[in-house]
Amino acid sequence: MNDMIDAAQSTSLKQAQTQAQSHNRLDGEVDEILNHTIGPESYHRDDILKRQVTTHYRLNLMRMIRIAHSADAGVILVKPVINIRDMSPFKSEHREGLGEQAQRGWEKLFQHATDLYVAGDFSEALNAYQQALGLDDRYADLHYRIGKTHFKLRQYDQAEQSFRRAVEEDIAPLRILASMQQIVEEVAALRHYYHALQIKPDYLPAHVELACLLVSHHRYDEAHEHAQAALRINPKQYRAHNVLDLIRKNQGKSEQAIQHFREALRLQPGYIPAKENLQQVQMVLNRKALDDDRS
Repeated sequence: MNDMIDAAQSTSLKQAQTQAQSHNRLDGEVDEILNHTIGPESYHRDDILKRQVTTHYRLNLMRMIRIAHSADAGVILVKPVINIRDMSPFKSEHREGLGEQAQRGWEKLFQHATDLYVAGDFSEALNAYQQALGLDDRYADLHYRIGKTHFKLRQYDQAEQSFRRAVEEDIAPLRILASMQQIVEEVAALRHYYHALQIKPDYLPAHVELACLLVSHHRYDEAHEHAQAALRINPKQYRAHNVLDLIRKNQGKSEQAIQHFREALRLQPGYIPAKENLQQVQMVLNRKALDDDRS
């Protein structure tokens, strides 16, 4: 199991794990920013750092699994839950570049919507909140209030979307992000797929799902290996053809990608991902042809 999990890791992850081999002891407690500051005011929007933290979360999760397996310990993965309806964002910030005049207009709309909400006029409140959203769609508390308004109107699907967006835009991320929840699911899936292949190396569904999951994370060599294995088992596996298409597309081999996209559609005419990917590749080739003509 350890070898197969290691094989699923990216080059950067392997390098990080190599560096960590001499020190496999994890800190006993999380060291949050709030431990060294007076409150959420020390947090500010940093989308690059947010992506880095998410990447590091995946690395640490895989590292902990490796350490556990090296000690012959079992692992149980738990996806943390969050309260999206009853907990407002800890801190909100306006989008970058919002001018002073636009911010005054936003504040006027926000206050008007809040007054309407308090008065029980939820439909008009929602309309005003959405107008404010048109000026600034990154203010976490605005998404939260839109979610509450949708909930009052019994528009529960829209409410959930807004509540979740409020969590993602929270400047003080003290609740787990959706991307991190997805990482837990994907790591668990990887473990199960590789375990299935240990038991039955020619298990087609495991090869197909691994190929699709790995290509979505730009791990093209590993995805290619499992897509090819799937096609050796079943040459008509249209999802495996689509994975090979995506790999060639991202390698800049558009002409070769088109062949596999068409083959996927021949095998499964209604397969939407292949249709969309084929259209994208054809657009790229059309633009290239126009550029060549102009030159």
